[in-house]
Order: sequence, then C-alpha cells, then structure tokens
Amino acid sequence: MYLVVISSRARKSLRKYEHIGVFPRGKFRQALLHLRENGFLPVSYRDHQLHGELSTYREFHIASDVLVQYEHDEKLMVITITDVGTHTEFFGS
Repeated sequence: MYLVVISSRARKSLRKYEHIGVFPRGKFRQALLHLRENGFLPVSYRDHQLHGELSTYREFHIASDVLVQYEHDEKLMVITITDVGTHTEFFGS
C-alpha cells in the first residue's frame, strides 16, 4: 500500500477547481484510492510519464482538460500529488 500525499500547491488548485465547479471530486477520490492500493491507475485515466524538465512527474486526466500531476516514489512507496490544472496552465498551449 502506498502513502498518498497532497502538496499545498495541489490543495490550492483543488479548491480553485472545486469552486468553479469543473472538478469531478468522485473520480479524483477513485484515482487516489487506485494509487494508494495499487500504485497505478486504470487506462481510463490516461496516466503517463512527462518528458523533459518534468520527467520526474506523471500526470493523469481527471476531466477532459483537468490534469493531475504527481510524483511516484517506488522505493519509499509514496505518491505525492503536486498540482492540478489544465494543459494551458501547465504547458502554455
């Protein structure tokens, strides 16, 4: 079983998206449960490793254009949710 930690930056982003009403809280909770229990997500979340400067992070889709970035430390069995945002916010395009 993995420890799942949500960073302060991710908490702030979560509040923002919940406030504007585009954040599927139930799907997010399911994703956290999968990560905690298995360390990975079902294919439907479109989980993938990022590249370049962000290659230490992974990301999955929680809604059509709402993404969750996280770090996965296999040795410590810790998954840290680092941020929540859109493609534009994360990558500028």
